[in-house]
Amino acid sequence: MKSKKLLFLIAPLAYFFLGSYILQIAGFFSLHGADPECIYFISGLSIANGKLMLGHIDNPGTPLQYLAALVFRLVYFLRSHQVSFNHDVLANFDMYLRVLNLVLTTVVAVFVYFAGRIFYRISNNLTYSVLLQLSPLFTSIIFLNIGRVVPENLLPIPVMLLSILLLHPLFMSEDNRFRNNYLWFGLISAFGLSIKLTYFPLWIIPLIVLTTWKERIKYSLIAIGSFFVMALPVTLQINVFFGWMKALFLHSGQYGKGEGNIIDWKTFGPNFSSLFTENRFFFWIMIVLLIVFVASFFSKKNREVGLIRRISLAVLSATAIQVIIVCKQYEARYFIPALMMIPVSILIIAEFIRQFSPAITKYRIPQIAIALLISVYFVRQLPVVQHLSQDLDQKVNLKLEASHYMQTTEKDAIKIIITTQYGAPVPEYVLMHSYEWSGRQREFFKPTFAELYPNSYIFFPWDNTMHFWGKEPDFTNPERPTYIYFLNDNLKEAFFQNAGKYFPEKYELIRTFFNERNGEVVYKLAKAASE
Repeated sequence: MKSKKLLFLIAPLAYFFLGSYILQIAGFFSLHGADPECIYFISGLSIANGKLMLGHIDNPGTPLQYLAALVFRLVYFLRSHQVSFNHDVLANFDMYLRVLNLVLTTVVAVFVYFAGRIFYRISNNLTYSVLLQLSPLFTSIIFLNIGRVVPENLLPIPVMLLSILLLHPLFMSEDNRFRNNYLWFGLISAFGLSIKLTYFPLWIIPLIVLTTWKERIKYSLIAIGSFFVMALPVTLQINVFFGWMKALFLHSGQYGKGEGNIIDWKTFGPNFSSLFTENRFFFWIMIVLLIVFVASFFSKKNREVGLIRRISLAVLSATAIQVIIVCKQYEARYFIPALMMIPVSILIIAEFIRQFSPAITKYRIPQIAIALLISVYFVRQLPVVQHLSQDLDQKVNLKLEASHYMQTTEKDAIKIIITTQYGAPVPEYVLMHSYEWSGRQREFFKPTFAELYPNSYIFFPWDNTMHFWGKEPDFTNPERPTYIYFLNDNLKEAFFQNAGKYFPEKYELIRTFFNERNGEVVYKLAKAASE
């Protein structure tokens, strides 16, 4: 048994190692990502201050917001209390987010370990249990997400809990089916939806596997009620949330935008083509599962085959809904819940084969086939990780040059940041995005921002607006240096055209930094010589 226990450590350790590795090579969050990290950063900080009226409840991402609040408080507890809590968190954006990511990865890794152990007790099948543990890794996007602070990283928990509950009756006696499981189904569904709305298609699974309408109604009421209890920030702004849901349904564009035609059929086909190309392995598994579902009507009639048929129908139905949602408003990450159902699908296929031909089971052919399938799949994923590593290395190294330069500027220098990307060489840029997403808590956080970054100014090119926490830029003191960072020189002309009111006198620009590889440039503002 000890050797089997060690096998249950493989998947969680691999997950934790991968997460730690990606976090390390990805560098500072402020360099490459303001969305959604900045949103969950300020939401977590708001909750840590006891404020539940958040500026962002769309995903809704509530468990991640709660976890961020808890981690921020624990980190601050370990630090010197010479400054206030908000001061310390806002002054150390990257450090707090890196710890949060590490905790997030650890929580999922620990859960994966115990999920494997629990399912082994249920199934007494080591191959099945290890396969279930691999649920979080059956999606290529996890290789990038695992190093970020995104709600999708918590989805393995409800999906794996649902998988265990779904497969449990296959290994129990006839008297123990899905009876009275509506409570657990409801709680898991509520938790999954509170993490990400893309979990919604999986809500249909219990509705199909539960055998009576009474249980289905109870499940639905528990799921809906529990969701509003778990997602308190949503409940407090229920009208905003319903408006968001309505916009997502009625509009064909992303984030509830675009034409009000529900589905744009011109993009639906190309989106499905992209989805299929990126997830061929998943769709082949679903095709085989569909064959199993159809074959179950022609095989011998017994309890196990009936369960396999219902579970197959449930998974296939949830998958179909997920495909429609993703193709309606395409984003690869929206497909993550369906991808994590791959282990369940493989196990159902293996169990049907066992029922169809017990002789095959005698020689452990299903287990061998699963082991080979997993090996081939993950060997093919290795180039994906290697490519991601190379890409992150290049991007981070490119951006570090400007970051290092900005750190050498005078402490009291005025810094103006103009970029069209999500990251910048100074943390103030992503913090401004956080501030913009703080909703009703802006005035609460503004004094701390102003104290920490009184000379920082962020210009948004997409709406030509200048943003700052302190006073308007003051260039009357010629001894105070001013540095203007541009992502590239193409942004310079538009900036001075729209920010001209902040430059009442004539100035000249002296280029003090230029990155030839990506075009980043920094100018020092100097007063023009008098004529």
